[in-house]
Amino acid sequence: MELTKDIENCIITRGDYIVKNRKKTTIKEDSRILSSFFSDTVYNPDSDWSTGSTMIKTICGIHFTNTIKSAWAELDNSEKNEYKKG
Repeated sequence: MELTKDIENCIITRGDYIVKNRKKTTIKEDSRILSSFFSDTVYNPDSDWSTGSTMIKTICGIHFTNTIKSAWAELDNSEKNEYKKG
């Protein structure tokens, strides 16, 4: 009886202001799935992605250009809150 934990990351961009990491964690006993669950992390132009994976750092660094960061800064808080939901 061997327990394993598999983690898969799916990183997507949604418009100018969202990079989303959808992480699926699966727990297996031998090859039989016992449990699986998802967790989402949403990054916006003003988010701190420095502790993210190399892939997150790369994608956020490329996607969130200075133009996008400037446009984000001009949004009011209610607009930003809508994007923070992902």
